[in-house]
Amino acid sequence: MKEAHTQQLAQAEANFRNPERMHSLGELLDGTLVIKNMFISQLAQELEMPVEEIEGYIENRPPAKPLTETQLVKLVEMTSLAIEEIRRIANETVKRAETHEKTKAVPAKSRRPYPTATDYSPLR
Repeated sequence: MKEAHTQQLAQAEANFRNPERMHSLGELLDGTLVIKNMFISQLAQELEMPVEEIEGYIENRPPAKPLTETQLVKLVEMTSLAIEEIRRIANETVKRAETHEKTKAVPAKSRRPYPTATDYSPLR
């Protein structure tokens, strides 16, 4: 299971690093979901808890046994790191999308100030 998460994270990271492969919000969300899954796995390992219990906390279903103080501190630290990482990825994606929009070629039709005969051609 950890190898699959590692592969997913590597693929999301590769897509994120390659501007031609990641322009949509959906791909950004996929990347953040991969990070979330990795975060949950890491957190479960750090806190020595099952992944299902961690997911329960995220979905506001606390388990019967409360977290210890050290577990809460680790949870807060790791959560803030995950949030920073997701923000970084989102900011880089927005910058990349803005750059992509600015550098996109303007179609010839939109550069003409007036319509031409081909604009009204029935063969179009």
